[in-house]
Amino acid sequence: MSHPQSFKSRVTPCLAENYFSLMRDCPHVRLNEFIELKDFAKLKSPQKVLDVPTEGVMMRNLYPGVDIDQADWVVPDVISQKYMHKETDFKFKNLHACHYDAIVGIAPIHHANETEKSDYLSNSFRVLKSGGTLSFGEVEQGSKPHFFLDEFVHLNSANGHQGAYLDQSFNAEMTAHGFSEVASAFRPCPWIFDSRNQLTYFFTKFFGLNQMEGEDLINQVKQYLSIEERANKMIVEWGLRYFRAIKT
Repeated sequence: MSHPQSFKSRVTPCLAENYFSLMRDCPHVRLNEFIELKDFAKLKSPQKVLDVPTEGVMMRNLYPGVDIDQADWVVPDVISQKYMHKETDFKFKNLHACHYDAIVGIAPIHHANETEKSDYLSNSFRVLKSGGTLSFGEVEQGSKPHFFLDEFVHLNSANGHQGAYLDQSFNAEMTAHGFSEVASAFRPCPWIFDSRNQLTYFFTKFFGLNQMEGEDLINQVKQYLSIEERANKMIVEWGLRYFRAIKT
């Protein structure tokens, strides 16, 4: 989709607050996404890292002792005051050139149009140090999460959801913006819930869904993503395409 819904029209202050409270209270649910990102990024003793769009505590837990700047495309006052996150944009306003050893993030640009995606890449290159790494995970074009977001979430949340997703062809865009050693791969990263109630609570809050009966929501998640019940856990199928590139 060449004209995705903008990040600012999708993420309300309430929804932003939901993200960070859920990451704080239920960090295990999406942990696999971040484990896969850390494994794919292969950072070697980074000193200064930019986490954008930030997911609150998640990167700090993965990279303890590392100096991490947390930034986002939209930072409502309540988030700025509570978490001290920086607000930036796809041109990385307020961020210095040649400043970071790495930029990492989950789902940074599926609400960016083609110009904004180009801005994201060129300014990632600008703010990275020589030898720095850009690595992120994104929803893959044509994947189950793509259709879950643009069909189910779009129809069942107040602000809707329409994204412009990536596939392996985005490697060429990264190369065209000056990066080398560009690589990408799709990796499963299932979400894991302790109970049915936790699953329905998390999905409702995380995606800003309209209220529906718990079993109705679970049946929709099964239809779009699939759910496996194992060892008293509810395991929801999820996966992202991960990208990695080096500024040389």
